[in-house]
Amino acid sequence: MIRLKKNYAQTGVLVLALLFLTIFLASCSDDDPVVPGDTNGAPTVPAIDTASGAPANAATGVDLATDLHWTCSDPDDEALTYTVRFGTAAEPDMVEDEYVPTSYTPAGLVNGTTYYWQIIASDGAKSTSSPVWSFTTLAIVAETVTSPDTPDGPAGGEVDDVLAYTTAGGVSSEGHALEYRFDWDDGTMSAWSTTVPVSHAWTLAGTYAVTAQARCIEHPDAVSSTSVALQVIIDGPENVTAPMAPGGSNTVEVEIATSYSLYGAVSSRGHTLEYRVDWGDETMSDWGPGGVVNRTWTATGTYAVFTQARCLDHPDVESVWSTGLMVTVLAPETISTPDAPVGPATVVADVNTRY
Repeated sequence: MIRLKKNYAQTGVLVLALLFLTIFLASCSDDDPVVPGDTNGAPTVPAIDTASGAPANAATGVDLATDLHWTCSDPDDEALTYTVRFGTAAEPDMVEDEYVPTSYTPAGLVNGTTYYWQIIASDGAKSTSSPVWSFTTLAIVAETVTSPDTPDGPAGGEVDDVLAYTTAGGVSSEGHALEYRFDWDDGTMSAWSTTVPVSHAWTLAGTYAVTAQARCIEHPDAVSSTSVALQVIIDGPENVTAPMAPGGSNTVEVEIATSYSLYGAVSSRGHTLEYRVDWGDETMSDWGPGGVVNRTWTATGTYAVFTQARCLDHPDVESVWSTGLMVTVLAPETISTPDAPVGPATVVADVNTRY
């Protein structure tokens, strides 16, 4: 019986020894080797310092100009240095070692990209790693430009008229300066320009829908949609039809005033006309309003009288000459002296005598 009790006592001591060893080993971290009699404490786990401006873990929409901040302490108040890991991989590369500041400014950040970072704190003897954090930068938002105002300028004109148009009102979402161009709806556009007004001349008659666009000077790919159109009616060249032949007598006498009517021409624009007369004797009247004109012929003969019309507003737009009126000018009517009466030279009173 005494022998059995001795074996139980030895076994109990062995169990207690193994229990204490297990507890001691479990209290040691994987990062820190177990050194008998070591009382140095490891740094605390680094934490993100959002109060200083660091993005929170998994933050999105982070500005490209951002700084990373963290906090960490050592239980023994020993000086700490840091290993900074940063990059786009989930296990980021080391970018700084034995780094003293508690902030880091990453360079070359790109929009719409997720970055990972980690801090490893060291007091020279022991080290502590933070979790791997991440943040995503602000996504790229394409610049937009609103369409400009409807072009402002003449709503009509004539072929080859030089007409000037202006526009404004486009706005860049980035507040950038803009330039404008016009689509003339005849297969041509103006060049992009910051200068308005811009002039254009159409070469064919027709109705044209003139529109404008705006774009960013800094980013030419940021182009607005087209504006509301301005309808521009371009007429063909004005023409004046030939007037009727002058109206009036075709037989007149010299030195007698004779009236002639001028009429019948029409402007394609409905403009007021004026007339002149070629009298056929190498003289012409001045231009004047249509209606009635007077002529006094000074020489006998036969003359072809023509008339022509032109636009009062555009004097270079003339008609062709009318057909002619043939006018015969006669000398004034005269009565010759009659012969002396024929009959008796001596007669008796109260007796009829024939002569």
